[in-house]
Amino acid sequence: MTRALVLVLLCGCAAGHRPAPAASPVEPAGALAQARAHTEELARAEATLGPGAADAAATPAAAATDCPGARTLVHRICELADHICALGEKATTDEDKAEIARLCADGKARCTRARARTEERCATAGPLR
Repeated sequence: MTRALVLVLLCGCAAGHRPAPAASPVEPAGALAQARAHTEELARAEATLGPGAADAAATPAAAATDCPGARTLVHRICELADHICALGEKATTDEDKAEIARLCADGKARCTRARARTEERCATAGPLR
């Protein structure tokens, strides 16, 4: 009787214990959705940064640039571009990888333009880092 009770208890415990499910990989649309969201945020930050110094004559408000604020925006733009590029490694389909690669190239180009624009406007405040 004691053996039967021990066996029932052991079977009950073993049946109740299930290993934790393995972590699922990033869903194919997950990395792409994140990359698209980062791209939208990057575009908003770039729009907030405003036009380059050459365009400042057309928009006088842009001439009065807050250089520390502009540098913070440039840093954020470049950071988002880096995040987009890193998401390419998490994509699981060739189509998503190709789309993220395109968004990555666009983000890097926006980073470069934002740096150049801010360096033009804030030349007396020192180089961007």
